[in-house]
Amino acid sequence: MCSVNFTQRKQRSSMAKSNMDWVTELMDASTNCVIGYEKYLRDKITSKELAKIMKKLYNILPMDMMPGDDDLDLKD
Repeated sequence: MCSVNFTQRKQRSSMAKSNMDWVTELMDASTNCVIGYEKYLRDKITSKELAKIMKKLYNILPMDMMPGDDDLDLKD
């Protein structure tokens, strides 16, 4: 007999779907950032326009899971 009931399977399925939606949204925003940065380097958009594009990616990322500034090693 199966130990997972219908409700649990439905919850897992919807969780997997929402996770896939997030990954798709993240990929789209990341791609837009790369394209936007390339346009910025070629003087096709302003820094304010690039900032708007980057902000969309920032809002998607789980920043509460990121290390604090003191945890980042930015040395070359």
